[in-house]
Amino acid sequence: MCDLPSYQYSVIIGLLLSDGWLNFTDKIKSKNAQLGFKQSLKNFEYIWYVFNILSQYCSSLPYGNIGKRNNTITYGVGFITRALPCFTNLHKLFYINKKKIIPTDIYNLLDPIALAHWIQGDGTVKIWRYSIMYRFLYDSRCSAFNECINDTL
Repeated sequence: MCDLPSYQYSVIIGLLLSDGWLNFTDKIKSKNAQLGFKQSLKNFEYIWYVFNILSQYCSSLPYGNIGKRNNTITYGVGFITRALPCFTNLHKLFYINKKKIIPTDIYNLLDPIALAHWIQGDGTVKIWRYSIMYRFLYDSRCSAFNECINDTL
């Protein structure tokens, strides 16, 4: 079993609320999930910062990526952790039927560190405030989620 220190746990919560993901590798039929996080190459400094926080869970350095989006070549950088039980536990919170959801206990998971990484990983600056973009299944938990955000801010 692997227990995540509270700071790393909060960072991961923020990543999962933004562009982070958890999955099981099919190549080795893993029983544990791994964390992945990828951003545009222009965000390399942030990726490197997060990688240094979570590097003890990784077996390799961040990787480069070339993709295509809307007929435009994109350049990205990301990292993937090893498959560990601590990530499997988070997968149970954040996924239902392979779809990312807002956990029912988001109020207990979201703290200023998680919120900062969520904004950094998925936010856009608009004149003197932040606009946070989130893409989840929308259901009855959204009102509790919005209340949680307002209390954290």
